[in-house]
Amino acid sequence: MLKDRFARERELLLQAVEAFGGIARHNALTELLVPEPSAQQEAALRVLYNAIPEAKRLPTTKQNFFGWTTKNLSLGDIHRMIAGYLAVLDEHGKILPVEKALEMHPEKDSHNEITLAFLPLIGSRLVVFPAGSSKPHRLLVRPKNIGDKIDFVLREAGHPLHFRNITKGIKDANFDNKRVLPETVHNELIADGRFALVGRGLYGLKEWHMMEGPVYRVIEQVLRKEDRPMKVEEVVERVSLLRNVKKGTIVVNLQTKPQFKKQGKGMYTFDDTVEIPKRRRRKPRLEVAEKAPAAVTA
Repeated sequence: MLKDRFARERELLLQAVEAFGGIARHNALTELLVPEPSAQQEAALRVLYNAIPEAKRLPTTKQNFFGWTTKNLSLGDIHRMIAGYLAVLDEHGKILPVEKALEMHPEKDSHNEITLAFLPLIGSRLVVFPAGSSKPHRLLVRPKNIGDKIDFVLREAGHPLHFRNITKGIKDANFDNKRVLPETVHNELIADGRFALVGRGLYGLKEWHMMEGPVYRVIEQVLRKEDRPMKVEEVVERVSLLRNVKKGTIVVNLQTKPQFKKQGKGMYTFDDTVEIPKRRRRKPRLEVAEKAPAAVTA
């Protein structure tokens, strides 16, 4: 009877590994078999897997988490497969849908597709980000520091974000247990050359080529480059490619800044003969100390 029970347990445990393509991270198996495991259950699963000769132990290394495999693959084979994903991400983008990364994997024809698809879960340098309402499962290189985490959040958004929203995005991603503060994120956004300030508290990736500085300077560049009267809609479209700014802000700048001249119906040009007054810095307000009361003489 005990023998039959162990046979059933053995079959269940092997099926769990096979569900991950035959190469499974131990934590993933634990979550699959026991959704909220205790320390004792965690230890019991290790003992059970060690007792099954078909499940080969995969020790923790710099390239992989602790796990198990039913495949006839060495640790070197698994590391090479993980390296294949890292190479794909390095060449084709820092974040890719898992399916796309799988299609470009250099060993896709040499291994089972399900094995390769689940392999990133055991790679310590890889992260599989869960699918959302409009996005598939995505694969990325595990962020090493706060700058990498900011990079991920901005790439996921695809547009500039306020530094407080970036902080929230890092927390929601739950890469690790490290505490993240808005002040830390803001300091990194300023110091790291990958990021650019494109609005009040708004930051984007410099590779997006979004212009910094006041909105009217961006409008100036657009009109200078075209060197012709442009419709308001054209200006809005072109400026929006360079800055994350509302249409109303662009229109107000066109209508109020003296260097922008209206020509015809809804058309504007740039007049470089207009002198733009420099903004005066407000003098610091000095507090006037109260006069000390006069000494009373007897």
